[in-house]
Amino acid sequence: MISRMKVLLTHPVLALLLRLYLAGVFIYASLHKINFPAEFADNIAGYLIVPYWLINPLAVFMPWLELVCGLFLLAGVRVRAATLLIGGMLAMFT
Repeated sequence: MISRMKVLLTHPVLALLLRLYLAGVFIYASLHKINFPAEFADNIAGYLIVPYWLINPLAVFMPWLELVCGLFLLAGVRVRAATLLIGGMLAMFT
């Protein structure tokens, strides 16, 4: 039972599907933030974890970073680096 579960959880098709799903989530989320940076700046300010002077640059830069990481995951390019950056962004806002 445990060995069968391990085989299912480590199957390459599952990893591909999860990678594509995560890419889609980040691409979709970044498009809204790119179109409405002022709204995203308000969200960043609400977390109270970055200095005031850094809010606007982050509101402009981070959505593009999310988009690029999502596209890299989708294309299968630099998957580990994109995953590391996405994990860092998720950890920062969690």
